[in-house]
Amino acid sequence: YCGGVLLTSQYVLTAAHCYKDKNTTGFLSVGLGSTNRTKFTVDCQRNTDKSLNQEISDTAARHEGPEDQVICVEVEEVCIPVQDKCTNFMRDLALLKLKRPVNFTKHIQPICLPPNCEEPPSDVSIYGVGWGRAYDDYTFSDETTDGTTEETAAYSYDAESSTEEQTNENSASEAENPLVFYDPVMLMERNISIITNEECTRQVARSVPNYILCSVNGICFGDSGGPLMYHKGGRWFLAGINSALRGSCYHPAQPTIHVKVSHFVESFILKNIKHHEGSQERGANGLCAMDEARKKCVREFFNSYNRSIDDEISE
Repeated sequence: YCGGVLLTSQYVLTAAHCYKDKNTTGFLSVGLGSTNRTKFTVDCQRNTDKSLNQEISDTAARHEGPEDQVICVEVEEVCIPVQDKCTNFMRDLALLKLKRPVNFTKHIQPICLPPNCEEPPSDVSIYGVGWGRAYDDYTFSDETTDGTTEETAAYSYDAESSTEEQTNENSASEAENPLVFYDPVMLMERNISIITNEECTRQVARSVPNYILCSVNGICFGDSGGPLMYHKGGRWFLAGINSALRGSCYHPAQPTIHVKVSHFVESFILKNIKHHEGSQERGANGLCAMDEARKKCVREFFNSYNRSIDDEISE
């Protein structure tokens, strides 16, 4: 699965690498309305069945009970930008047009787009949300027969650790702070530390384009396509879309890569949406990569992070 963010009643923004193949049917629908990940598996299937079989609206597809807030809408069209760089710094955005508009509710609201080509404000905190893999401390104790603790043991498990050797410092740190991973059911939120592109360029040892944001913490596998956002003037604004990380989530080898949304507001997002207003034509006058070019680009992107296209980068 991948995260995403609602821009209008009929458009969702996510990461292009999530849509690695047009036949990935599991990605061709969008669930909205709950912070509980498990509700999408059950309720989306139930809602989709009802909307297909009974031809009812999204509003009617939601269940009558107040606890039933999830709706599931099929995707009509996927557009990713035409690319000139498909490796580490791919323009990793996918604009999804839903088959029909959704109704806004208390639990389904669009996010605000940032001013075109502006940097995220320096005086606000940046947050990331998602259902991606999380880490926590783990200890267990061996008790004697009288109930007192004789010794405490611990272990760490890192499913994404690379084959490279850890430094003594990291090994010592992990021994002192044992960790286990888990896949959260409820939506998680974390403050994200953004670094400058100059610092990011130094750490990744290659020039970082101006449409990229880099961070040093916060996202893991399963967070792909999710938002970086900030709160200003009583509203939430979209700063970035999660793209890629290299190595372990807890001890990343390099900064995490996000696509800076403000760079694409006028040139891609709004232009694409306006093109469809009152138009029955599919595609957006050269704004969207052709299907074969899209698949080739996503494959190159996976390869640049030493992952197979058959792997799920969003696990």
